[in-house]
Amino acid sequence: MPRAAPKKRSRAENTAGVDLRRSRRLASNSQAAHARGENDAQANNTITLRNQRNSPLLGLPAELRERIWTYAFGNRTVHPISSRTKKKDSVGRITYHPCRERLSDQEVYNLSLQGAADDDPVTWAANGLDDHRTFAGTHHCNPDPDNSFPFLTENLVCKQMWCEAEPIKWRTTTIYFSDSIAFKDFIKTPSAKKHLIQELTINPLGWSKSWEAALTRTAVGTFVSLQGLHLIFDMRVGYSGYEGFNTLNEVPMPLLRRLIPQFQKLRLRDERTTVWITGGRATFFTPSGSVCESREFAEGVRRLLLQYQPTKKTGKTAT
Repeated sequence: MPRAAPKKRSRAENTAGVDLRRSRRLASNSQAAHARGENDAQANNTITLRNQRNSPLLGLPAELRERIWTYAFGNRTVHPISSRTKKKDSVGRITYHPCRERLSDQEVYNLSLQGAADDDPVTWAANGLDDHRTFAGTHHCNPDPDNSFPFLTENLVCKQMWCEAEPIKWRTTTIYFSDSIAFKDFIKTPSAKKHLIQELTINPLGWSKSWEAALTRTAVGTFVSLQGLHLIFDMRVGYSGYEGFNTLNEVPMPLLRRLIPQFQKLRLRDERTTVWITGGRATFFTPSGSVCESREFAEGVRRLLLQYQPTKKTGKTAT
């Protein structure tokens, strides 16, 4: 007598079995990850205690160590440079280069508040700007790959030092961009701690449309900790003849009018936000427009940047 064929399991039974096995596997993985996390934490604590006993530096109070890391690794400006040269190429490799500007953006801005010289409407009154007005605030670096330095990516000799210094480096470093390609590739670089950055300097060199494509709301929104923004304009483009403006619709440059709202989504601080119009680097260039006209334009842009416009939540409410 032939044996009876086994009954087929229902689809519901099969699905339930798969879900049960999947749940058990996820629970097991979660427990293993939790155990690894506890082991790593214990190992880090053990390393920290050992370092504090054996190292005069790492045995200092945390507040002093933070000041040392800031002095050694922070409070400077760096230029991310991309290896990509064409817009259609894939994402380029980012290297970091030291800035050669001898004045900080805040120092340049404070000097610019003195206005024009008494005897020359296109010359700055402050000696610090007049002595090198074709370089002040423009920032300069050597983009040669051999001139890059591992400031933001070096592997420090001690794990504890790396864990403590890494976030401080990103929080206290001003990141400077004059190239939209470098900005785009920096945004796409996983090792770039964009969420820790507190200050940016952007010199768009004429505000080309490539910058409009780069400074999207998504890209700007990655800088969630941003407190300071320094915008640099090139006086050779010409900002004379513009009357003062107080609203976004009055901004005379359509491209700038579309880009300002991206930064209004961030809560920028007054004492860390500046707008500066430079004369460029050409020593033979005669600026178009007076210092007063440039200052009026710059302050109008700065006022708008500081008008915080939080993103409105549009999600549907639960019923």
